[in-house]
Amino acid sequence: MKRDSTTRYAVVLAYFVLMTAWIYGSADTGRDDIWLAPIVILAQVALGFGVGRWWALFVPLGLIAIAVPAGVPDVTGEEAFPLWFGLIFAQLGAVPLVSIGVIARRLGRYWLARRAARGSQRAPGTGPPAASRR
Repeated sequence: MKRDSTTRYAVVLAYFVLMTAWIYGSADTGRDDIWLAPIVILAQVALGFGVGRWWALFVPLGLIAIAVPAGVPDVTGEEAFPLWFGLIFAQLGAVPLVSIGVIARRLGRYWLARRAARGSQRAPGTGPPAASRR
């Protein structure tokens, strides 16, 4: 059981490292790095799948606090909102993606448990010994 919780915390830590690198590396500069969008989306799903618990839905909210020191992105020619303000609206997309990851992990665990239970009933050599069948 301790191994599962350690893995969950490692997934959360890796998520925060990746998303902090995205916040301060790309989002803060004001560039449109659209090629990073699939990575950011997959990070949300991977967080839900890696944690596998419903409390993972609240983990992306921590990014708002991490983004406060970033301030306003360097965007030329237009008025910009602070980065943390934009992340509040990004949570509207992050929460469903984390949910998809949690549901996928739970369905996978359920499917594997059903398959293992069904397999143990039909596997050759799992019945009673030949001497007790008489």
